[in-house]
Amino acid sequence: MKSVTKILSRVFPMNPNIPKAVLESARERGTAVHEWIESYNKYLVEGGDRPIIPLEYQIYADAYKKWVEEYEVVPLHTELKLSDDGVVGVIDMICKTKEHDVVVVDFKITYSYDLPYVELQTSAYKHLGVAHKIISEDTPQKLLHISKTGYTYVDLNDEYELFKKIKEIDDYIDSRKK
Repeated sequence: MKSVTKILSRVFPMNPNIPKAVLESARERGTAVHEWIESYNKYLVEGGDRPIIPLEYQIYADAYKKWVEEYEVVPLHTELKLSDDGVVGVIDMICKTKEHDVVVVDFKITYSYDLPYVELQTSAYKHLGVAHKIISEDTPQKLLHISKTGYTYVDLNDEYELFKKIKEIDDYIDSRKK
């Protein structure tokens, strides 16, 4: 099994000039906010205690809650880990919104994002959901980019056919290294 992220790293390598401390800080922030979102979604569906997020990340939680309210979000699945055909990935959320009965949403808790990367990544995740018959091929996919300034909710193209080509190249490279 190989992760979607690892496969895409062949085409989108990590920038080696980013200091380790910056990467670690971004990883900690992303993990904390993703975990809070998962807990908050569970709270929305099941009730119970409202989850707490560290104060330094509260601005991200506020942006997420604003998106949930504005788009009338009803979580159906969160942090759904799936695998198929040698690929593993995690769908951040499948939900209902005022615009869609079912939509795949990928979260990015970053200063900026690379749209081609996000489209390829989310397409691969979505098609893991399709393979498991959780969603259909015509399910729309969106990016929820959460930053210190709020959120952006972006339509994403389905680029699964292109992802499959990248996977094929990745498989070829791996097979020739042996």
